[in-house]
Amino acid sequence: MRNPIFGISPLGPSRKVKASIRKAVGSINGPISDAAERLEKLLCSRHGIRRENMLFAGSVSELVFLVLQAFAPKQVIVAAPAGFLYGDAASASGASADYMHRSPLPDFLKKAADFDAAFLSNPDNITGRYADIDITGYIRDSRCLFVIDESLIEFACVSGSLRLASVSENLIVLRTTANYFGLPGLELAYAFASGRIISELGRRRISSPNLLALVAAAAAMRDKAYIRASSGFISAERGMIAGAAARIPGAIVHESDSNILLVKLPMPAGDICAAAERGGLSVMNCTDIRGLDDTHICISVMKHEKNLKLARLFRRIAYEAERKDRL
Repeated sequence: MRNPIFGISPLGPSRKVKASIRKAVGSINGPISDAAERLEKLLCSRHGIRRENMLFAGSVSELVFLVLQAFAPKQVIVAAPAGFLYGDAASASGASADYMHRSPLPDFLKKAADFDAAFLSNPDNITGRYADIDITGYIRDSRCLFVIDESLIEFACVSGSLRLASVSENLIVLRTTANYFGLPGLELAYAFASGRIISELGRRRISSPNLLALVAAAAAMRDKAYIRASSGFISAERGMIAGAAARIPGAIVHESDSNILLVKLPMPAGDICAAAERGGLSVMNCTDIRGLDDTHICISVMKHEKNLKLARLFRRIAYEAERKDRL
């Protein structure tokens, strides 16, 4: 997706994160090694991995391009529906990109064996759905380099594939603080993989992580109150939006495990998206999304007032459709 507001928590950074940033400003002209080491220890303790299995960067986009530069795949397959990042990055690196629908995911994973690299997001960054399957066998039996983008993983409250990545020679897992922790302007992204892969990526990394991003990341991950509040808020607000969208006759609301919701409408989405845009609502027409068409809209959960506004829009559309059917 090109729109940076999609998939970002509407709660924004917590008070503890903001306090940690203010405190860290006083040492902004010093070395970042201490902050990086503290975050590494936190991640190692939390996920049962070692320091040599992780690499920090400024964004997930940077890591995607870094992977393509380091391993130079010729043929890449992307799980659809998909945003623009993976295909654009593959084309920019000189690779050819094919697309295949991710459902059922085992079929995609089997097909990936014919390619040099495969990109998929889990949870999916278009539908918000988490695919809960054991991918160990597919990874082990393939020559393909799998890159799994887990940018939305915290919304799903699952552990993901970090540990598998640390012991596999053809799996890279990407994560970020931008989405769940509401820090797109101070993003810290991190790659998890075997020591060999991390070493290869590290040799090509151009920039070092930002001190404030490191501090903010550590504070965010330790903030249990924020995590509890976020989980409850996103679940309730997503349910409200989904319920309102489902009232539109013929609409299909796809299941989601994150703050992203995909809806298939019984009509082209242009008018709805235009109305949403006028209201400042996070609704995207999926015309340009691989695997979808102009009857699909992608919604990012917003602040409560805007979610209510979107729900009212859906209810009005449903009422008008029902009235038209009665005439």
